Amino acid sequence: MFENLIVQFSTLAGVAALVAALVNVFKIFGMPDGSAPKVSAGLSLAAFIALVALKIFAPSADVAALDGQAADLAKLALYALGFFVQMGLPAQFHELFKGGSVPLIGKSNSAG
Repeated sequence: MFENLIVQFSTLAGVAALVAALVNVFKIFGMPDGSAPKVSAGLSLAAFIALVALKIFAPSADVAALDGQAADLAKLALYALGFFVQMGLPAQFHELFKGGSVPLIGKSNSAG
């Protein structure tokens, strides 16, 4: 039974995508450098434990459908992350150009 769970877990691409998306979100919001592998391993372990619990307590659950929902959630997280990063980048580039006194691009009409 345990071997079957390991094989089944290795086929859950949606869960893997969700783990990767969550790690990227955590990186944007200040996860320390070098801790991504530990966080990824921890999330993967939590997902495996959830699969084992699901198979014990709800053996008739549709794991493939749940994996599809995890993939959809990963897509949504990455789209939202891209949107929020894109919203913040222009202001950061403007500050960079303004501080470097780049003509035309770094021009500011503010008093500060």
